[in-house]
Amino acid sequence: MASADPPSGARRGGTGFTPAGLTFWSLNVRGLNIPEKRSSLMRRLWAARASVVFLQEMHFRQGDAPKLGDKRYSIGFYANHPEAKKAGVAILFTSTTQFHCTGLQADPQGRYLFIKGNIADTTYTFACLYCPNRRQHTFIGQTLAKLGRFREGLLVVAGDFNLPLDPRRDTSRGVSTIPTHCLRATLRSLHKLGVGDREHGTVRPRAHDSTYECPPFQTHGKAVAVK
Repeated sequence: MASADPPSGARRGGTGFTPAGLTFWSLNVRGLNIPEKRSSLMRRLWAARASVVFLQEMHFRQGDAPKLGDKRYSIGFYANHPEAKKAGVAILFTSTTQFHCTGLQADPQGRYLFIKGNIADTTYTFACLYCPNRRQHTFIGQTLAKLGRFREGLLVVAGDFNLPLDPRRDTSRGVSTIPTHCLRATLRSLHKLGVGDREHGTVRPRAHDSTYECPPFQTHGKAVAVK
């Protein structure tokens, strides 16, 4: 299971890139079964110099997935739906990132993927989530509990939560139709995992920093947190 692309803003250290220089992109791609769309994605990721990429909604079926990646993104891990072309998540690394996997946990329904391993002398756990559009807080709570038992080293959580963690910052109107108690439950799950920053409790890049926008996609993906 492999796929590749390039590092962004990463600093060279020896033959690879230093952990401090890793750049993360989280993208909801709304399907990648069209070859031209996959090629466009690889080109745009390379141009952006993304070193670790989290993809949601690839719409690949297990056992019938097309090739994703190229010589630039030669390392990739996937969780696909077993029967239908829906959901699906992936984590890709550039070949220069030199990630060495030591463990993997994938959702059979293609909703989450956890991997852990080493880059240089640092141990990382990377998690990619694609939440359902109902009872998101329940899914997130249960999934992050599994992640807590799996994790080692530095933790990076990214994906499409299908809800705004802070409606005032994450929505154009500053409000959300998601009940407040659901948003609070989601934040509690993140905080319990130890993911957060000083000001808002979660690390969320601004919309124009965290999104991948080009004609074939017209969609946004948000990275969540690093600890």
